[in-house]
Amino acid sequence: MNPEDSAYYAFLPDPARAAAVDRRARAAFAESMMSLLTAFDRQGVLADGRLAGLAAMLDAGMVPPGAVAAYADLVEAIYGSTPEATGVALGALLTALEDEAGTGVRVVTIVDDDLGEGQAERYRRLVNDDPSTPIDVRPLADDDLATAGERLRAGLALLDRAAPAFAGEVRALLRQVVLTRSGGEDPALAFDGASTYMLWGATVLNAERHPTRLAIAEALVHESAHYLLFGFTLGSPLVENDADELYASPLRADPRPMDGIVHASYVLARLCACMRTLAASGALSADEHAEAVRLADAHRRAFSGGRVVIAAHARLTDIGRSAFAPALAYMDGHTGA
Repeated sequence: MNPEDSAYYAFLPDPARAAAVDRRARAAFAESMMSLLTAFDRQGVLADGRLAGLAAMLDAGMVPPGAVAAYADLVEAIYGSTPEATGVALGALLTALEDEAGTGVRVVTIVDDDLGEGQAERYRRLVNDDPSTPIDVRPLADDDLATAGERLRAGLALLDRAAPAFAGEVRALLRQVVLTRSGGEDPALAFDGASTYMLWGATVLNAERHPTRLAIAEALVHESAHYLLFGFTLGSPLVENDADELYASPLRADPRPMDGIVHASYVLARLCACMRTLAASGALSADEHAEAVRLADAHRRAFSGGRVVIAAHARLTDIGRSAFAPALAYMDGHTGA
């Protein structure tokens, strides 16, 4: 699929398109990583012959989330001229690339034993990319991780059965689900989930906020929709508005930058479509069906609030318009569904 083609930005889920978006993002990271690794090789930092093996892995698209996290630290260390931090981040990048975990969705918690040495703290820093709204991300105990992991697999199986296009998109875009909990007693530090372009392929979910298979299914669709938008822009904003311009958000009580509002509104439209698909599937219990219908309506109403703010204040980029217009068209066409 070609990003120059309007069909690339179609609203409804398309696993083939999601796979193309994923390949494009991984190729962009691989190209940048290879430039840095080549520079280190020329300086004699890498062992003889090691670069060729790394190049083969990168060419094959083997760019796991941990490698992207280490790459983010490496770039920051290089620009900050901090040799010790550069060496640590380079070592983490090499380890992550060579420990590629294969295919499928890997379920972990936020500890180094699961993610690699030093990676738990990197993941925490990367998902805490908004100083105005910090989140306190803690690991799950083994028993809680096992329970939450089973619930996650049940939620993904529900999508496989009842909303296969959404499931295919989740599987194309998410390689690692980091199940966690909120720390402390301050509700302001609590969170539902978090995704960032600089952890491409990984999402952090608060297991305590997703107690059912339906809630997990919704969370996976939510985070994969963010990744689809990240992939459309390769991490750039969907808007030309400055980040310090704050507006009412359809998902948050506090004012948010316009890029976040466009993301949130797009995600709400996707969640509305997913809940309608699940409700119509015949695969839900009576209670789950009622909840899916309720959620679809709640997401519809929240989307309506977001679109008003976007219409009034957003300065969408070309890609932002290409992505958001189909979401508007879908919601306009299903107002009474």
